[in-house]
Amino acid sequence: MISRALKTNRLIRLFGITKVPMIWYCRPKVIEHTDEKIEIRIPLKRRTKNHLGSMYFGVLAVGADITG
Repeated sequence: MISRALKTNRLIRLFGITKVPMIWYCRPKVIEHTDEKIEIRIPLKRRTKNHLGSMYFGVLAVGADITG
């Protein structure tokens, strides 16, 4: 049986590729998905990091949109 987090990861990737490319570009990963909470991780790499070494606000907004 496929775990709920894995199923959600696949749906987010599909949605990112077809509808919102910024979601696919940031590559968020669902760590935990329950009825009460969802936890995601977005890696701080070259594509999500600004010149000061912190995360772009647009990437933070993607994370907020995904979680609901």
